[in-house]
Amino acid sequence: MPPDGGRRFTFDTVFYAGLKKLTENYYLVEQLLKVKRNCPGEVIGMMELLFYFVAIMQRFQILPPKGKAPRLEGTLGLTYHAVPQELRFVRRE
Repeated sequence: MPPDGGRRFTFDTVFYAGLKKLTENYYLVEQLLKVKRNCPGEVIGMMELLFYFVAIMQRFQILPPKGKAPRLEGTLGLTYHAVPQELRFVRRE
C-alpha cells in the first residue's frame, strides 16, 4: 500500500481540488482582484522624494540666470505645461 493511504496525487487531482476551494470562496477572490496593488516601497520612495525636494527648497533660492527673465510660455498638449528652462541655485544664508 502506498504511504499516502492509497490516494494518488496527480496534477489533475491537486489542481481541481485547489480550483474547487477557489470557487467556494469566489466572493473573497473577486474582492481581492478588484483591489489596487502597489509596490510596498512606492510610498516610502515618494516620501523620500518629498524630503529631498523640501531640503533643496530650504537650503537654496531658485532663480533664473542673471540678466534673464523667466519664460512664462508653455506647451499646449493634453495639458498645458511649462517649457524647460535654465535655473540657478543660490545658497541661502
